[in-house]
Amino acid sequence: MPNIDTQIGGSGDYFPTTMWGDIIKLKDKNSADYKEKMNYLISIYWKPVYKCIRIYWNKSNEDAKDLTQEFFSRFMQKDLLQSVLPEKGKFRTYLRHLLKNFLLDEKKKWSADKRGGESKFVSLNKLEEETVMNPETQSPDDFFDREWAKCVLERSVEMLKKKLSESGKEVYFKIFETYDLNTSSDSNLSYKELGDNCGLKEHDVKNYLSYARQLLRKIIKKEISTYVSDPDSVEEELRTLLSL
Repeated sequence: MPNIDTQIGGSGDYFPTTMWGDIIKLKDKNSADYKEKMNYLISIYWKPVYKCIRIYWNKSNEDAKDLTQEFFSRFMQKDLLQSVLPEKGKFRTYLRHLLKNFLLDEKKKWSADKRGGESKFVSLNKLEEETVMNPETQSPDDFFDREWAKCVLERSVEMLKKKLSESGKEVYFKIFETYDLNTSSDSNLSYKELGDNCGLKEHDVKNYLSYARQLLRKIIKKEISTYVSDPDSVEEELRTLLSL
């Protein structure tokens, strides 16, 4: 069955090191690169917002896309970045709070439309190829954080692949992908078995895997540091991400 979900806001690219600085600059809507930087910011956070609406709030694919678009449209129209302060913590927390308020407002509108005989947003009881989360077992905040963590890890793994490829270490990523990411029977291979399959010695497999893991950790930490205002919070945020 084909994937019916949106491809908008895909895995994205690596966060620039000036992420917080760019967010603050976006308070000036008259800046020359305002539109470009705002579009980039939205592309980074589109998928966690969409997935939270799509799955947790049990919306159809099209409704979730419409609501996500509406959320970011209001975000820009109301100039909500004016209230962003890095010293108050993570931009993700701020955005998550805005999303929660937005969805509560939309729920009120939906209820009012329903009473008037017209429903604008249709909730589906069953979504193809999706697992609808139970609000009693997981809060919207927790769900949003999980989707954010998935996106961060996806982007980081893509950057790892890119970096290793650019340095001629494609086999490093192949070892890492097979041993750490593969869910098939190959993931149960020993270092020696994996080495035999790739024409490598056992200690090479161990060293390549260790190298890839350490590089991935550095990539994740650098990505986290771009939107955590306090550098001392990077390790805490890393632990949080890896625990989700």
